[in-house]
Amino acid sequence: MSFPIMSESIACTFIGAIGDIERFSTYLEFKKYLGIAAENKISGTSVFKSRQAYEGVRDTHRVLFLMTLLLISPKISENSFRVYYKRLVERGMAKRKAIID
Repeated sequence: MSFPIMSESIACTFIGAIGDIERFSTYLEFKKYLGIAAENKISGTSVFKSRQAYEGVRDTHRVLFLMTLLLISPKISENSFRVYYKRLVERGMAKRKAIID
């Protein structure tokens, strides 16, 4: 799947912020670096709540947010990201939360 609206500058910023992908030993470590890892609130054996962790490099977080805005834009053809976003918003989720989750 190609997205012609994705600019080279956004892609280069993302790649530059990540650096060498080989330095991440696990997928979870990479997700934490990007700031998209889930964080669970646990007490004993019960999981109370799950939310997005507020860790990661700010530049990668911003670039991912911009990429998401481009993918849900009505100016490009229908794609799975926009379909999922619309479904979340129709269920009553705030638009910003639907983008981040």
